[in-house]
Amino acid sequence: MAKEILKPQQIKFLEYYLDIKSESFSNACKSALRAGYKKEYSENITSIMPKWLSENIGDTRLLNKAIRNLDTLLDEDDNLNVKADITKFVAKSLGRDKFGDRLVVDNNIKINEEDKTKANDAIGNYLNDSKDSTRE
Repeated sequence: MAKEILKPQQIKFLEYYLDIKSESFSNACKSALRAGYKKEYSENITSIMPKWLSENIGDTRLLNKAIRNLDTLLDEDDNLNVKADITKFVAKSLGRDKFGDRLVVDNNIKINEEDKTKANDAIGNYLNDSKDSTRE
């Protein structure tokens, strides 16, 4: 089931609530008031927990956990293949505009081979550099 499209007020709430630089970061009531919700709704937003809010907070928590796991794996795992797979995944996911396999132009998906080649070359260089440093 697809997520519902957020309204501008909901987007503002999430920006205020989830942005660490926001004055109302992690304070649902203050974030809701800043986004223009009425006082009573703002005071109860987390106990009401509308679907749009639970979906977006849940996604953020999962993403933060995944980032912590990635940091741990990249720092502790000595398996270069695991590190290469993680690096490829992160580059494709977070840097999809630069390293992705596909490029969307006018709603048509096109293969972006040049960027794919650059990402694979960078990963290959990383692996070669890592192998060389373990031999020293």
